[in-house]
Amino acid sequence: MTVTYKNVEFLGGEKTCFALISGGKKVSDLEKKANNCPKLEQGEALYIGSQTKLKNAHTVVINGSKQNLTVEDMRSLGGKFFTESKRSKISKISLSFSNFKNFYEEEASSMIKGFVEGALLTDYETTEGKSKVKKVTKTSFELYTKGASKDDIIILKAFMRESLAMVDAVHVSRRLGDLPGNMMTPTILAENAKKLTKSGVKVTIWDKKKIEKEEMGCLLGVASGSAEEPRFIIMEYKNSKSEQPTVLVGKGLTFDAGGISIKPSAKMDEMRYDMCGGAAVIGAMKLIAEMKLPVHVIGLVPSTENLLGAAACKPGDILKAKNGKTVEVLNTDAEGRLILADALSYASSLNPKHVLNTATLTGAMVVALGNIHTGFFTRNNELASQINEAGEISGENMWRMPLTDDHQNDMKGRFADLSNMSSGKGAGSATAAAFLENFCAEGIPFAHLDIAGTAWNAANRKAYNNPSTATGVLVRTFYEFVKKFH
Repeated sequence: MTVTYKNVEFLGGEKTCFALISGGKKVSDLEKKANNCPKLEQGEALYIGSQTKLKNAHTVVINGSKQNLTVEDMRSLGGKFFTESKRSKISKISLSFSNFKNFYEEEASSMIKGFVEGALLTDYETTEGKSKVKKVTKTSFELYTKGASKDDIIILKAFMRESLAMVDAVHVSRRLGDLPGNMMTPTILAENAKKLTKSGVKVTIWDKKKIEKEEMGCLLGVASGSAEEPRFIIMEYKNSKSEQPTVLVGKGLTFDAGGISIKPSAKMDEMRYDMCGGAAVIGAMKLIAEMKLPVHVIGLVPSTENLLGAAACKPGDILKAKNGKTVEVLNTDAEGRLILADALSYASSLNPKHVLNTATLTGAMVVALGNIHTGFFTRNNELASQINEAGEISGENMWRMPLTDDHQNDMKGRFADLSNMSSGKGAGSATAAAFLENFCAEGIPFAHLDIAGTAWNAANRKAYNNPSTATGVLVRTFYEFVKKFH
């Protein structure tokens, strides 16, 4: 993807924003067509294709003032815009925004950034499993910069650089999630994480022998039913003097059949997405490093499969986590919290400033929030406020869920310290979060983000998400959180 900057006049009036795909034609010709369009409601977009005489030309007119158009509105419109342009097989996109009086203020530049991000996020497809791949038209952007100072253009270029890096990181996360279990094993996931060394991330991979030495009994217990060995992925980016890292932890279950407590066969193929939490952490680490943020961040991904081999963990088995607590396994399909228990125990030993954990953890979260919001759990009000703010900046919807001592009591075990299933009815997402709380040391600001509903199959909620693919959710929110609050 390339972005160029053209020194031409801006178009239109104060209340109308034009995004023009010119196909190489003069923008002034398209302006005449756009000025004759019907009146639009706030935030509404109109596509003008057949109404113009220009060959291969396509225009979108977006109505909305600076006061009430959000950056996420622009992302959504950018996604719709790119879908239309792709349908028309247009390779050059010329953008002109004219509804902002002070066009090169940072707020206005963020609007342009959002529009470009939405368009580029839509430009995603997984083709690695196909024998023949259709030739795809490559897209380039032109941004019109008439009247801008050199400093203004430098600011705009910085925004565009961040947009391109962000989109690339999200696409990396999506790809990791979309690949099936035979093409994305724990070993392959670890090899993909190693690629981050090119961006300045120190990557350490623990194999099964090392995991045994570190006494990660829960991770080993889940892995025991698979011929594929587990991996524990450690990624560290340090570009500050801080000895207190922000730690991001993501579930890396590359395929989940449920173990002995086997899942229904319908849509079991979607359990390739059970590692989207880990994929989000890998994508976020890539973005943080490539933008050279002055921060200290560590990403952790426990990775395994959950299958039904002869040595598989059985209902009733008792496992011992790295922090010494024992867990009675009442349902082997509640495995994500088990592998995260060891990861959080290790995270606690790193003297962290915050620990943010994410996973496609519970179907109960989908029941509660659908595919609209990522539900998050924390007892720390300041951390909750920070996560909400990061979500607002990223455009990813967050919703705080309850986490109380009652949920914690429901996770007490009968034959072990804890059970991996609640003794009560309902509140399955909250009790899962309460279980995880036991493995993050007291005093550490901790939050768990459940992306079971938002990690895939969310194209109807965000115009820039593709149907039936991973979304790459939380890459952007983790980045914004670290950028602002580390």
